Amino acid sequence: MKFWDSSAITPLAVREPHTDAVKTLLAVDGHMVVWWRTMVECASAFARQRRDGAFSAADERQALAVLEGLTADLECSHRLGWGAGARATSRACPSTEGSGRT
Repeated sequence: MKFWDSSAITPLAVREPHTDAVKTLLAVDGHMVVWWRTMVECASAFARQRRDGAFSAADERQALAVLEGLTADLECSHRLGWGAGARATSRACPSTEGSGRT
């Protein structure tokens, strides 16, 4: 059993340089333990990539669909669902990083 954070989960939903290695880790030990807000972090990362032009809206929907598929098998700390409202907010609100705003 391994603890998976968003940096390990996102390569399962979108092709990244470490996707093959992460898929191998998952194949060896398929029991994922995550913090329940990790999925919100992943959705936020996908939304940012769409806003930045690295993803199309279709790419984001596909990544979110893969993410949704993963949630069925996850053991989450404080699992309360993974926040449809938080996902929607991450897609709608642009990042304030570097703007001096919080």
